[in-house]
Amino acid sequence: MKVVNQGEYSLKMCKKKVLKKSLIVLQLGFFICCFCYILYSVEKKVLT
Repeated sequence: MKVVNQGEYSLKMCKKKVLKKSLIVLQLGFFICCFCYILYSVEKKVLT
């Protein structure tokens, strides 16, 4: 029984870690999109 519980526990921890990593990736992607958008709008203002 202990082994099964440990396995389930490690599986839950693994899922949590994966969720955290995917959240970080999403935040990074969002940040990069915002950064690119700002750069683009600044370039537009400078060019026009």
